[in-house]
Amino acid sequence: MALRFDFRISGMILGDILEQAFQLSWIFGYIRTPDGPPPGVEAEHIHPKALRSIRTPRVYVAAGGIQQTCQFGDVVGPDKEETNWICLGTAFRRDSTQAHTLKKEDWNRLLLQRNPPLQALDGHFLVLRVFEDRIESFSDPLGLRMLFVLQKPKICYFATRQDWLAPCAGGLEIDFDVFGARWLTFNQLSHEALAKGVRRTGPGAVAVLKAVETRIDNTLWSPPTMESTAADFVDAFGAFTAPSGPTVRSMSLGLSGGLDSRAVLAFLLDRLSADEFGVHVFGAPDDPDVRISRQIANKFQLTHRHLRADLPPPVELVPRLANFAASVCAAEPATAYLKVRHYEMLHGMGQSVIDGGFGEIARRQFFNRLLLRAPKAIDTSDFSRMLDLMRVHRASIFLPDLDDLMWSGALRQLESTWRSLPDVRTVGRAFLLDLLAIRTRLPNYDGFEQARMDGVVASWMPFAQPSVLRTLLTLPANLRSNSRMLKALIRKQAPELRHIALVKNGITYPFGLGTGGAWLWAKTKSSLREVPQDSDNLQALQHLREFILDRIDSQDVRNFSAYDYRLLRTICHDFFAGRQENLSTIDWWLSFDLWRESLKG
Repeated sequence: MALRFDFRISGMILGDILEQAFQLSWIFGYIRTPDGPPPGVEAEHIHPKALRSIRTPRVYVAAGGIQQTCQFGDVVGPDKEETNWICLGTAFRRDSTQAHTLKKEDWNRLLLQRNPPLQALDGHFLVLRVFEDRIESFSDPLGLRMLFVLQKPKICYFATRQDWLAPCAGGLEIDFDVFGARWLTFNQLSHEALAKGVRRTGPGAVAVLKAVETRIDNTLWSPPTMESTAADFVDAFGAFTAPSGPTVRSMSLGLSGGLDSRAVLAFLLDRLSADEFGVHVFGAPDDPDVRISRQIANKFQLTHRHLRADLPPPVELVPRLANFAASVCAAEPATAYLKVRHYEMLHGMGQSVIDGGFGEIARRQFFNRLLLRAPKAIDTSDFSRMLDLMRVHRASIFLPDLDDLMWSGALRQLESTWRSLPDVRTVGRAFLLDLLAIRTRLPNYDGFEQARMDGVVASWMPFAQPSVLRTLLTLPANLRSNSRMLKALIRKQAPELRHIALVKNGITYPFGLGTGGAWLWAKTKSSLREVPQDSDNLQALQHLREFILDRIDSQDVRNFSAYDYRLLRTICHDFFAGRQENLSTIDWWLSFDLWRESLKG
C-alpha cells in the first residue's frame, strides 16, 4: 500500500523551516590592489552566515548554502601556488550505466591542473579558485550557474546574486535594453547582466578576476555531429535517474500530471524498487496535477507527499516574496514562490529532488511557433518576424516608449545570438531552434531558479544534462516530434502508466493523444468550462491587499519613470474591487517591483 502524506503546516512553523531559504547556494567576495580602497561595505551585512570564508589583506571570499551543494578545499597547483577552491551546485561524471556526483577528492584532482577539463562534466556548477592576486571562475557547460562581477577602480566585487552587488555600487540601475527580451519574449536571449555596470559569466565560462580588470570567456555549448539512436538516449538519460554519490540522498520526484515527469518516473520504476524513492506534488487538493499524481502513487505503491502550507502573516510573507523576486530577477511572478517554498521541507526530510524540467526539448516543443508559422523567416534571418512569434505577454505596466526600447533590445539580442548559431542550411531548422533554446532558456530561466534551489535542497534535471542533450539533438527528428519517443519509452518501461490521463494547463487528456490532438482536446474542454484562476495565487494577493495598495500609492512607485502609472494604479485598484482578470498583471508587477527595490543597495 502506498504511503501518503498530506503536509499542511502553519506559517509560523514554516518560517522556522525556511530560515535557510534566504541563504541560497552562494558566493560573495572582492579582490583589491595592495593600495586599493577599503571595500566600502560590511560583507557580513550582505550575505548570511558562511560555510567557508577566506580573508587576506587583498581578498575576501565567502560561500554558503547547504553542505550537499557547497564544497570547498585547498590544493597546491602545477605552478606550486597554493589555492583555495569552492564549488557550488552538483557536478556529475558519467560512465556507461550511471552518473556519479563529484566528491571533494575528485575536485582536488581536477583543480590541480592548470586548465581543468570541467567542460567534460555534466551537472550544474560554479567553481572558484582563489589566489592572492586573482580569482578564477569556471561555469558548467550549459551556464546554469553564474557569477556576477562589478569592476570598480582598484577593486573587483563578485557574487552569485546580482542584488548583492548593489550596496557595493551605491545602487544598481536596470538595463532595460537587456531586460526587454526577458519581459517581452520567452526569456532573455543573451548572457548579459540585467543591471548597468555589471558583467555576468555565461555557459562554459572561464573568468579571471583581478583588482583592476576582469576577463570572461564563454564557450557556447554545441553537440557533436554524429547521429544518435533511441538506445543512446536511454543509456544517457537513465544514468541520471539513479545517480550515486554523497550529494544524492533518498530521492523524491516532482510528479505532476505532465508527460516529462512521467517519463522520469518510468525510468525510476524500471531501475529501482518502489521503496527506494518517493514522489511529491504542490497545489490545491482539487488541482488536476495533484489528483493524477496521487492516482499514480497509489497505483505503484509509492510514498506520496502532497506539500502545502498556510500563508504566513504579510509581515513575514513580503520579505520572502522580495527575496524570491530578487534571486530569480523577476523571471517568475511573485506568487510562484508559494510552490517552490516547499523544497526546504523536502531537504528537512532527508530528500534530494529529481524532476522533469526542460523536458520540452525531448518533445521538440521549443519555438514551435517559429518552425510551423515562419520557416521562411528562419531561412532568411528575418529577425523582426521571428521575434513577433516569440512574444509573450506578462504585464502591460511600462510606458510605450520604454516598451519600444525593450523591443529594440530584444531584437538586438536575437540578431547577435542568431549569428553565433550554425548555418540553418547545414543543420536544419529544428536543430537550430533547439540549440537556441539550450543556449538561451537554460541559463536565463532555469539557471536562476537552479541557483536558488541549490541553497535549499540538492536537485537535478536529467533532461538538462549535456550528455543527454547530445543524444537528443542528434536523434532523427521524427523520433522526438509529437512526443513519440517519450511515450514509446513509457509504454515499454512502465506500461501501466499509459492508462492514466495526462494534464496540461489544468486540463486532463488521454495519454494516447499526440501533440496536436492534446492541444485540440484541451482547447475544446476549456471552451466548454472556465479554467479557474489559481486559488492559491488569488488568496495570496488578497492576503497582501494592504501592502500592495500602499505600495502602488507610494511616492517611489508613483515617481518611477518607467511605469505607466495611471494605467498601473487603475489595474491594481480594479483588481481589489473584484476584477480577477487583472491577477496576472498584479502578480508580475509585484515581482518586478520587488526585484527593482532589491537593486537600490
